[in-house]
Parts: sequence; C-alpha cells; structure tokens
Amino acid sequence: MNRFYVDANFEFCPVLRDRDEIDHIRKVLRYRKGDKVEIFDAKKKEYLAVIKEINRDEILFEIETVKQKRKENSLRSTLYQGIAKGTRMEFVMQKSTELGMDEIVPVRFERCVAKLDANDKKIDRWNKICLEAAKQSKRNSLCIVREAIDFVEMVEELKKYSLVLFLYEEETTLSLKKFLQEWRAREEKSVQRPLDIALIVGPEGGIGEDEARILSREGFRSVTLGDNILRTETVGATAMAMLQYEFSL
Repeated sequence: MNRFYVDANFEFCPVLRDRDEIDHIRKVLRYRKGDKVEIFDAKKKEYLAVIKEINRDEILFEIETVKQKRKENSLRSTLYQGIAKGTRMEFVMQKSTELGMDEIVPVRFERCVAKLDANDKKIDRWNKICLEAAKQSKRNSLCIVREAIDFVEMVEELKKYSLVLFLYEEETTLSLKKFLQEWRAREEKSVQRPLDIALIVGPEGGIGEDEARILSREGFRSVTLGDNILRTETVGATAMAMLQYEFSL
C-alpha cells in the first residue's frame, strides 16, 4: 500500500495539500475515490485512510484506522556530513534516513571540494530524497536536512549533545564497537533518554589534522570503523547501523 506524508496533524484535519504528492496520486497512481492509502504526519502518527474527495488542490480523506504508535527510538541522532561531490550526498540522505537518522547537517570542512552556498537548491532535493526514503522504510518521522554550516559553527553546536563521535581514518586504536561498550558500562544510566548522539564524517579527503585536533581538544572522541577505509558516503550509514544495533534493536 502506498504511503504519503502530511505536514500537519492529520487526525485533526485529514487533508493532503502538497501539490507534488497530489499529482503523483492523481496522474501516476491514478487513485480514485474509495482507494486506501497509508498516511504518516507531523505528529509521528500513522493512519489507514480512504480517499473521500480528490481534486487538483487537495485530497480529502476519511480515517479508517489510527495505527498503534510505534515504540519511540531510544536514539536522537544527527549526522554532520562533510559536503561531498556528485550523487554521494544523495546516497547519504537515502541510507541515513532508512537507518533512522533524525537530522543531517552538511558541513564545510577544509578538504571539501564540492561547494554548497546558503539556500542552495540541493537542500530541497535532499529533503525530498529523505521523504521518499522515509516512506519506503515506513518510518513515522522524517529525517531533516538543514542548511550547510562551517566547521566552526559545527563545533559550537556539538556542545549540546550527550555523545559526540567523529569517524577518523587516522584513529587506529579505539573502534566504535569498543567505545560504545565502554561508554554504556560507564555512563549510560546517567544520561537522559532519548540519547542525543552526533556523528561527524569528513568529506572525500577526510577530516583534516587541525580539525581533528580541535575536535579532540573540545572533548569529542575519535573512533574507527576498522582497517578498511570507507568512502565518505558509506561511513555515516555504517556507524548508524552499529548505533541502532547497540542501543535500539
């Protein structure tokens, strides 16, 4: 069954007004009155709904079932991703969403080759990719892509998280697995839930030495994912999968 997102409280007002979604329902899927769809909304609720009325500007629904709320994820995760070239960032958006990431922040590291200015249209495209990935993976919430920020801005933001990790290819001794096991044994019981975690991934050239020193000086821990050097678009998804295994599954 096809699934759609409503950026409002659907239970209070069962209407879809997003023109792209309406065109997809009318012109591609060719749905008609009486057809059923799944809806998830801004309140992170899920519904089975029947189309009552359909036109160019809006689709009216009748809610048939309010589905049981899924168990809340014990993680609240943000990926600070070094801006990469081509379709690599699209891969990051899709796979991070599928794996449960809540927010992605493109970051301008010193080794970034790709440029991303304020209000770049790529942000809108990336948010659409996240929306489609959320629908496909049957998430009840969206992964939001924010505007790009500089490295210095990122360092300041990181101070609000319960746990900050940066994936660094020059780290050779402390694996993510070992760190998480030690951290849980030492500090997990004293941290509020959901757990706010920030993951930092550099661009194609990795995190620079000066940047790594600044992150370490601020108390953020560098970890490795193993001996193999992964592409930048693979790192965040791999780390997120390990976090989900450790904290949520």
